[in-house]
Amino acid sequence: MKMKMDKSDQVQSFLSNDAAETSVVPRDKFPFWLSYFFNEYIHQRFGQITGGVFIFICIFASISTYFKSGAAIFIACVYFLVLLMAVVIGYVYELRPNFKLRELNSQSQMKLLLEVIECKPTPSSSTWDVIACHVNEYLYTERYHTTPNYFYDGNEAYCWFRESVFEPLERQFRGQNHIEDDGTELGKFKVAAFREFRDSVNRYWQEEYPVAFTKVGNSRGSNPIVNPNERTERSVENMV
Repeated sequence: MKMKMDKSDQVQSFLSNDAAETSVVPRDKFPFWLSYFFNEYIHQRFGQITGGVFIFICIFASISTYFKSGAAIFIACVYFLVLLMAVVIGYVYELRPNFKLRELNSQSQMKLLLEVIECKPTPSSSTWDVIACHVNEYLYTERYHTTPNYFYDGNEAYCWFRESVFEPLERQFRGQNHIEDDGTELGKFKVAAFREFRDSVNRYWQEEYPVAFTKVGNSRGSNPIVNPNERTERSVENMV
């Protein structure tokens, strides 16, 4: 009998692998992006179909060569070049962060947001590598993606978060001087992740350049910086 998970249990299951000390992202397994590209491509249904067509073209070209049919060989070469260009252009576009932004479902987005809230990433790429690793494992385990390599590295995960969460809420904050969620459960997690990331970035730069950071705050007439020693933990339930 399939049991319905309680919301708290569901959130906990999303974070079950957060304690991992090491994170391996596809960049570590595929130092060259092109090798990552082909590995992802052959595991996609479209890539498998294209591979079948490619094999057919090769067989057709071989038979044409055997019977010395110049016209058939030329046609096979043209088909091959067109197919190759379509594959490269189409899949390079599909691997772009803005395409991945649209591809993630609400459950996958919530997983990434929870990772941001828990891990509190900074501008350091290594902190985003951890998030990318956890999200990749989740997408593969839940069969949302055919490989555990959805995000190539933490930079891709950061681009997704910045385009889909941080920049829209940052524009809202600048225009209204406060942040409101859209009334959905996912919207509340977006606001929580936005605040956690903004605070962690402030703390990071304050610790790296304390003098410069203080001068910047004073030059603006107020101190918009959250002191890491005075900051209190915010829970998702208390988000506005």
